[in-house]
Amino acid sequence: MKPMTPLFTIRQIQCQYPGSDHPVLEIEHFDIHKGELIFFLGVSGVGKSTLIESLGLMNRTVLNQAGSQLTYHGTNGPVQLIELWSQSAEQLSQFRAREYSFIFQSTNLFERVSLKANAIMPSLAGSQAVDMESKAEQLTQQLLQNVTMEDYRNKTAGSISGGQKQRLAFIQAMVSSHEVLFGDEPTGNLDWGNAQKVMRTLRDHLHQNQKTGLVVSHDVHLSTAFADRIVLMTGRPSPDNEAQQTGEILARNIFTRMDDRWTTPERSLTTVELQNELMSHFEDQAQ
Repeated sequence: MKPMTPLFTIRQIQCQYPGSDHPVLEIEHFDIHKGELIFFLGVSGVGKSTLIESLGLMNRTVLNQAGSQLTYHGTNGPVQLIELWSQSAEQLSQFRAREYSFIFQSTNLFERVSLKANAIMPSLAGSQAVDMESKAEQLTQQLLQNVTMEDYRNKTAGSISGGQKQRLAFIQAMVSSHEVLFGDEPTGNLDWGNAQKVMRTLRDHLHQNQKTGLVVSHDVHLSTAFADRIVLMTGRPSPDNEAQQTGEILARNIFTRMDDRWTTPERSLTTVELQNELMSHFEDQAQ
């Protein structure tokens, strides 16, 4: 088993939105390691997107309180993300551009700009722009069916289908210089075959380049097919209002792939057993 290098160290954090009187997410102890692909599953309201927003510095939700630690071990050494919010908006933006890449269910493409320009635009300011252009072409040939290199250079993003746009967003995110790639339901607009194709390409990209992927999803089968770890996030009722809940990450609900099985500190499951357990959880919560 290869040694694990920490990327995020999370200790005793609470995430709460301005104007709210209760935390939406609490995490006592959780580590994210370099080079792994983690899927975060759970019903709506357990803090999946909040976690991505907090780690990705998209929304200031983490409370700065005694004992809290949210450390990012990035390219320039350890950074305390809670303290990073005291910097200017420009400094935060520069940090995100240097360290992070994002894929969302709704694409952020320039409709009147060519596919090629959309693919490499986030990387144009970097020193490896030529390498990025070659990489973008390779990914285009893998993921955009029926798109020739001439189409790639001349067609605009507004002229392709929604599914093609979603795959172009994957290309854009993988081409960008990053240590962490965040995805919030990134395959939600894709059919099962294309979702598998882009996720396989993403997993290979992360593993080959020792990058990390954090993906929010509701897709049990996609997660068991491609994740290195699956985190089932759950919620507990607020003591003051049972209609409200606070999301949490518990060790018993973190499943790590070990060859053809999935392990927690307490047990080991086959893929089918894990799939059945996850689907039962979603069915139970829907009642």
